[in-house]
Amino acid sequence: MVQETHFIALVELCAKLQQTARRTEMVQLVGAFLHSLEEEEIGPAVLLIIGRVRIASACGKGSRAKKESLLKEMLSRARELEAKYLLKMIFGEMQHGVGEGVMLEAIARSAGVDVELVRKAYMFAGDLGQVATVALRKGKIGLQAIDIQVFKPIQPMLADSTHVSPGGRRP
Repeated sequence: MVQETHFIALVELCAKLQQTARRTEMVQLVGAFLHSLEEEEIGPAVLLIIGRVRIASACGKGSRAKKESLLKEMLSRARELEAKYLLKMIFGEMQHGVGEGVMLEAIARSAGVDVELVRKAYMFAGDLGQVATVALRKGKIGLQAIDIQVFKPIQPMLADSTHVSPGGRRP
């Protein structure tokens, strides 16, 4: 029997993260939490933790009313701490220090793979939730299989800038 993770567990993690100043402790907390999730929970949890919320896929005429109704229902059913963090997630005010960088390290730690492999997979996939799911369920081999796809945008690579002198030579 599959044991689903309740939203309160994610909220309690976020509250702990907000009280934590050390990056290594954040990586450990997030990594352990991700490792405890069922496969279908990993992607959404990653996105919620870093503050990327998708309220509803409703679009077109009446979609705003549908989204507002969904949000009202969610808030009315939530406990006080859950409602607090739900609103923080929606408005991008998580303020717990876990962004993409910490999340990439947490995914790598939880999956037991090198963080550079996780970064490369994320650059090609463009979806951190998908990368986390692959890393935690298929490990190094699954991450290595993520590659550039035609017509799918990739994340920009981070590169060091360099100074070029007027003659076109580097110092």
